[in-house]
Amino acid sequence: MSANIYSTEPITAGKVVLHTTVGPLDIELWSKEIPKASRNFVQLCMEGYYDNTIFHRIVKDYLVQGGDPTGTGYEGESIYPEPFKDEFHSRLRFSHRGLVACASFGRNKNGSQFFITLGPTPELDKKNTIFGKVTGNTLYNLLSMNTYDIDDDERPLKPPLIIKTEILWNPFDDIIPRTLKPGVEEKRPEVIEKPKPVVNKNLSLLSFAEEAEEEESNFKPISLLASNRSTPIKPTLKRTRDSLIEETDLDNIQMKEEEKPEEKKKPFEELESSWAQEKEADPERDRIREETDKIIHELKSKKKKVEPQQKKAASEAKEMLRKQREKYVKRGKRTETEIMMAFENFRTKIHDPDQSDWRSHQLKFEKDDGESKVKDPTLEYDDDGGLIVFDPLKDFKPQGEHLLNKHQQRLRAKKNLEKW
Repeated sequence: MSANIYSTEPITAGKVVLHTTVGPLDIELWSKEIPKASRNFVQLCMEGYYDNTIFHRIVKDYLVQGGDPTGTGYEGESIYPEPFKDEFHSRLRFSHRGLVACASFGRNKNGSQFFITLGPTPELDKKNTIFGKVTGNTLYNLLSMNTYDIDDDERPLKPPLIIKTEILWNPFDDIIPRTLKPGVEEKRPEVIEKPKPVVNKNLSLLSFAEEAEEEESNFKPISLLASNRSTPIKPTLKRTRDSLIEETDLDNIQMKEEEKPEEKKKPFEELESSWAQEKEADPERDRIREETDKIIHELKSKKKKVEPQQKKAASEAKEMLRKQREKYVKRGKRTETEIMMAFENFRTKIHDPDQSDWRSHQLKFEKDDGESKVKDPTLEYDDDGGLIVFDPLKDFKPQGEHLLNKHQQRLRAKKNLEKW
């Protein structure tokens, strides 16, 4: 199976294990791309809907079907009030084995039944909803179902059984199961009621009497979830002003305040005097500062002297470049009459016989009066050594005679070669 098939599929989110008689089947879900079918499958597994159900249909090298609690292949309801609609994704195709999809009763009529492919089934694309795939070595457990004996109605003689289901990764945290699996008790958090604290009323304080009664009337006990915590949390209770005064030791508070050291704040004049003393006590720092100022001043003066010289040299170079360009570049466009006059002047200079420079030179070739020593044997020559010219319009001959002449020409050329 090529790895390129899986590279186009989206990343899974969710995992369920089907414990069967042939071994476990690890099913990873595409819960983000196919949310309805994935939620339906996860909640039915959570409710124990598939426990002790069979795979009622096996088609060799094609698919394995299950999910019907009656085992007939005609029943099975989803978690929704009505059969839910089909869901398709462009990156999910029936291109390999191990794909988990909904077995529907028709278009947009999906229930609890599902099937797992045993090979590529491209004819099911855009017809059935793919929501998961079998992964890991558990794929070999799936392929072992392909060896089961079946009858004429594609029903296995000894059907494999789903013993139980296990949810390893629930991608839907908001699922509330309608019913729990048998033998599983619903865990409810224990509520510990704390007794009401006894608060001493002191209504003699006129300014706080009404507040004390309101606080006591609004007080409610805090319930703790002890089942989710290792140690119980101590509640923070509202207290009246009287109870706080009774529990507070004013003498201890005064003693702690007396123990705190007083922070002395120096005035600005004292700080200035201390800085002046530090400057007088460190003459070395003043000497170093004077030397650095002197060096900086020298560098600035040198820079001022060098800059005028550089500017003068640059201006001279620009002026020289401008003069050189004026020699070779003429600004402005020539008119047509000026161009024709220049061309006529050039032509008269070329044809002037008095010119003794390169313009007076002529190209000449020496005449060859002697016979050529090498002749082309494929051509015909007369007695004087000249070529015989054949005119097809004047010297037209029938096809047979023309071929005969060709043969004679070859023989004559062969004799000429022998003579030479």
